[in-house]
Amino acid sequence: MQWLEANQGKAKALNTAIYGSTGDYVFTIDSDGTLSKDALLNMAVNFNKHPEVMAQTGTILSNNELIKNSKKHRLLRLEEYYEYAIAFLAGRTVESKDDQIFTMSGAFSAFRRSALMQSRLYNVETVGEDTDMTFQIRYYLKGRVMLCPNAIFYVEPISDWDELYVQRQRWQRGEIEVIRTFLSEKLNLKRIWSNFIVRRLLVDHTVAFLKVIWLFAIFVLIPFGYSPILIVMSLLLMYLLYLFIGFLNFTNVMHYLKFDPIERKYFRNHWWVTFMMPIYNLIVSFFRVMGVINTMLKSGKWQTDNFKSEYLAAKKVIKQDLKRGKRTNGKNL
Repeated sequence: MQWLEANQGKAKALNTAIYGSTGDYVFTIDSDGTLSKDALLNMAVNFNKHPEVMAQTGTILSNNELIKNSKKHRLLRLEEYYEYAIAFLAGRTVESKDDQIFTMSGAFSAFRRSALMQSRLYNVETVGEDTDMTFQIRYYLKGRVMLCPNAIFYVEPISDWDELYVQRQRWQRGEIEVIRTFLSEKLNLKRIWSNFIVRRLLVDHTVAFLKVIWLFAIFVLIPFGYSPILIVMSLLLMYLLYLFIGFLNFTNVMHYLKFDPIERKYFRNHWWVTFMMPIYNLIVSFFRVMGVINTMLKSGKWQTDNFKSEYLAAKKVIKQDLKRGKRTNGKNL
């Protein structure tokens, strides 16, 4: 065991460790979580079964024991747990079968060391170094990345809304930076069916923008003569459609969790969280939109401003603009 303390960021720390590693496989694991009992063994077995696979990512779930002991934000943590189960187990299982995994998890992934040594190692120029490595394997090495569903890494639940806000903005920035580096000249709506990255961008950016825009547009519709009853019914219909999708996701996760009866029981016992997921996903869409805007306006760094600090900054700017507007109107009068 070696202890390396350079304080130069995660990507440089990983690269240093990779250079010093030996053996056939390299596992990268975050420090703030725990592995399921047979996680490493299951990944090693998968490498032997699939010689064409250069890298694997594990299933990421929030630690349900820590959720049970939560005194604050327990509902938020349950929603995050459901989101992770849907995205990092059910979603990535489908992506893995079609060889369409967009990003390996930075919290827990595994590589053939021979593949890593052919890559450019982790990119220190982006906050999305895990996505960058996934794209390197896919586009530079022409290799395959797959999910090992029964290799679970339990992360600490989200602490509060501020942490979620910062995390999702970082994920959004990393996604944009990596796609711009690898595929800026190859993205075209004509390739929507042949290139899954185009579909991913439409969901993560275009649809997210539309959801947020229409949320605020609703308040403008009534002055334009739209019936309040019609607007409420439309919102209710949208909620029911999202709820229907939520229960489809619930059944998918129940199916894919068959290998872990205890985790499956915990997920099943909290089925009612599905009713809150449409609202949670709407809030996350807002965070994504803010991430896109901040990517255009601010330089990238691991720690960004949280929601409270950005709210206070926006409030200050609005007050200054109002004062400036009043002075200008006064002069005009």
